[in-house]
Amino acid sequence: MKKIVNGKLYDTSTATEVDSWWEKGGTYQQYGEWLYRKQSGEYFLYIDSYFADRCSIIPINVEKAKEWVAKYSDADIYAEEWGLPKE
Repeated sequence: MKKIVNGKLYDTSTATEVDSWWEKGGTYQQYGEWLYRKQSGEYFLYIDSYFADRCSIIPINVEKAKEWVAKYSDADIYAEEWGLPKE
């Protein structure tokens, strides 16, 4: 998906997928979020909602990306992207 947000292009086909999270209901995906990193280092969420019948792209900063990974992924994904935080 390609979308221009605040004058910047966000493209899931050229960005790197960091990780994804989704909820399923029955046999169909109901809601999903994918975290992407652009070549420029910027992060964005690609959100797909079966109920809304549309997709959206939301740019987020590094701190929000770290929070997202800490909430929806495991420590290995976090470490690959930013290294492990101090204990």
